[in-house]
Amino acid sequence: MAGLTAMQGAADGTVTAGPSQEALEIALRDGGVVTLRPVTPEDRERIVEGFGRLSPESRRLRFHEPRQSLTAAELEFLTTIDQDRHVSWCACLPDGTGVGIARYVIDADERGAEIAIAVIDAHQHRGIGRALLRRLAEIAQARGIVTFHATVLAENRAMLALIERISARAVATEGVLRIEVPVAAVLTLPL
Repeated sequence: MAGLTAMQGAADGTVTAGPSQEALEIALRDGGVVTLRPVTPEDRERIVEGFGRLSPESRRLRFHEPRQSLTAAELEFLTTIDQDRHVSWCACLPDGTGVGIARYVIDADERGAEIAIAVIDAHQHRGIGRALLRRLAEIAQARGIVTFHATVLAENRAMLALIERISARAVATEGVLRIEVPVAAVLTLPL
């Protein structure tokens, strides 16, 4: 992946080296730097804190309804990751502050996966979501996943702009769009 360099692991030692588990440091368009790494159960508090830093509108666009907090079941789902069928990576600033998260869960047919991405409002439009999506696409492609899909609110302009760039197919139903995009197309996105 152009612009990404492999690291030996996260500063706290939670990342084990491996083809799809190496932390990556990326230079962003604005000159900033983030580290992409796999989510672990120890990220529970970071996820709660990150959710709290999302604007009400970002929460609504991500969860399709107004949300004040994550449920205990959601938090368990978001932090109990096998990094095989359920893959989740986060983006952290050099001080360890989480600023983005992306995940996929493989479909029963093992050819597609549902994706989800969230980036803290203050760090949107820097390329973090795109970098996370590309990292998931690299991992998915290595595992034989050919299609990502997501349900997106029709007014989610950032996702609609991304969809236009990557030849995604969108089917509208009752205010939401079901997006399908070839994993290979995601890999063509510039950082």
